Amino acid sequence: MAGDETTFRLVFSVLILLLSIIRAYYFLKVRSTGRKVFWDRESIRLEGRITALSIQFAGFVFFVIFVLYAVFPDWISGFALALPDWLRWLGALLSFLSLLLFAWTHQALGASWALHIQPGNQGRLVTTGPYSRVRHPMYSAIFLFLIGISLVSSNLLIVLLCAASIILIYLRIKREEELLIMQFGGEYTEYMKRTGKLLPKF
Repeated sequence: MAGDETTFRLVFSVLILLLSIIRAYYFLKVRSTGRKVFWDRESIRLEGRITALSIQFAGFVFFVIFVLYAVFPDWISGFALALPDWLRWLGALLSFLSLLLFAWTHQALGASWALHIQPGNQGRLVTTGPYSRVRHPMYSAIFLFLIGISLVSSNLLIVLLCAASIILIYLRIKREEELLIMQFGGEYTEYMKRTGKLLPKF
């Protein structure tokens, strides 16, 4: 059993590493254009302090998830769930596929990507790639990734932390869309009519 758990911790760590590499690559790519990527006072004012802080807290929770399961698994072993191996491997596959979507969304956004939204400094409205069918495919990718690593970890505490992160990020979407309407006006409202929020509109 210990050997199996070591394998899943390795898979978990590799998935986190791949996510970090993708984000770091596109972060540096956007930074090279001179565009602001980090939160600042203006972005926090526009999105609302609670919304902005909730996203930052979700990032902190994500870091805690990694440390607990990948580095100090004995600390949370009492929360272990008896999930079958096939379900845990399915979670690994789900997370891996979500990384492909995560990279695709970054590629489609290009220099328009940032950790926050700023009306007047948002660039063009991206409606290509995954954005042709879904308005927030990056969040879709993150949600799928969190669900996947929850299954991989097979740990109730990790499941609860991932669920908390999903809720916090989801609550941001409404405010983000308000800011996008402020920026793009009718162009964005028309875009909303033909696309789904997190899944394609059929």
